[in-house]
Amino acid sequence: MQSARILVCEKTGSWAAALRRVLSSTQHRVRETRSLAECWRELEQGPASLVALELTRENGEALVRRLLDLSRCFPRARAIVLGRRVLEPFEGLVREAGAAHVLLSPRGVSGAARLIERHMAQAPREQLTFRQSIWSRLPWGNQ
Repeated sequence: MQSARILVCEKTGSWAAALRRVLSSTQHRVRETRSLAECWRELEQGPASLVALELTRENGEALVRRLLDLSRCFPRARAIVLGRRVLEPFEGLVREAGAAHVLLSPRGVSGAARLIERHMAQAPREQLTFRQSIWSRLPWGNQ
């Protein structure tokens, strides 16, 4: 089992659904969070995770601060920023703050899926006890 997770931080769940569709043939599960604080708590459990963060006009400043902290606090983690096309002027800013990829349309999710799969393949694996190994294989075990 991997210590890395795929964490999606958004308000609506639509980006997570799009990622689940393109990652359905893989073993990777998408974990949804609804706030940056909740996402960071999940990131502490899997410090090599890939985080997909929704950019909105309301959370822009906080998101940029979190991106700047990401490489310092979680050097193995990577971030993808998700947003609407109207936020395209901020793409350079979030990339400079540390985003590995920026998605401004759900049509670009398949390109991001390749980046996610590559990151997950390189992520370190954690050692599990026998009980944890069995539990992680159950359909409800990784939720």
